[in-house]
Amino acid sequence: PKPFDATGKLGVIDPVYSPASVISGNGQGGIAVIDPVYSPKADKYADAILVQSTLLKGNGRYGIGVWGSALKLANSAILDTKVNASGPWADGLLVAKGNQPHEPAMILVQDDTVIDGSGRTGILVTYDTDVKIDGRVQNSGLGGVWVHGAKSKVTLSKTAVIFGNRAVGVVATKGADLQVEGATIAASVLHKVSKETEMGDGVGVYNGARATIRNAKLLDNARAAIVVHSAKQNAQGEADVVVEGCEMHGSQHTFVINGAPVPLSATADFCPIRSVPFRG
Repeated sequence: PKPFDATGKLGVIDPVYSPASVISGNGQGGIAVIDPVYSPKADKYADAILVQSTLLKGNGRYGIGVWGSALKLANSAILDTKVNASGPWADGLLVAKGNQPHEPAMILVQDDTVIDGSGRTGILVTYDTDVKIDGRVQNSGLGGVWVHGAKSKVTLSKTAVIFGNRAVGVVATKGADLQVEGATIAASVLHKVSKETEMGDGVGVYNGARATIRNAKLLDNARAAIVVHSAKQNAQGEADVVVEGCEMHGSQHTFVINGAPVPLSATADFCPIRSVPFRG
């Protein structure tokens, strides 16, 4: 894969791209990394597992599943991960708890990597992990990037593009920490979550999570650019959510806020701010 623009109109795989490895059509997952070489004495991983120049396509449940490991994903594509008969799981990159207790792992998705067409979530982080996303996550069935857990952190750099995902581009919940540093989060698609409610948001910060969103582009998301619902509170009783220097347009609402107030003065000179009651 090559770097992509923010329109989503470029092809997923460049015509000259020829992967060194192809892993496809496996019903129970493409690659599983489970508690690899580990140094208990230092309480650190010996090294990150490197997946490079690899095409993972049409695998069931997950493209890559990581349990208790550090991972570097480079010059690779995870495409069309599918639901199978064992349940609704269909995540491009799944990060979950391993069998051994140790410090949070580091996951790096480089800027030459794309995760596209996942049946459920593009990247799902369910356990204490530090994830840095420089690449592209697009066209997922239920959220582009989803992270929860008090020791989980996701950072989206300025090269990250989260595009065309159903329901929401990026979600932090259950105490997680989200850092957005110049990323593009665009074109989230409406998804009916109840009889009365549809979601189609750029960023969601829920249930005790915190977030810092700086210099980001939140464009053409179907419902709201940013939703804050029962986020973690700071010492002033405000939601622990910082938004600065962002470009936000093309959505029904810029902000949907419920629970503690969000300090918005930092963004007043950069984009229109509007708050509406949270519904659902």
